[in-house]
Amino acid sequence: MAKKSVVKFSANFEHNLEDIEGFLTEREGAQAFDSLREALLRIK
Repeated sequence: MAKKSVVKFSANFEHNLEDIEGFLTEREGAQAFDSLREALLRIK
């Protein structure tokens, strides 16, 4: 079985994601943010 990797996010990265989420939500793009988040989670 393959060993799972551990990914840590910096505070700046998390802040940037919050800004992106706010930007997209204001423009009714919440679904786009969900797609972005899912894509980031799939990166290996």
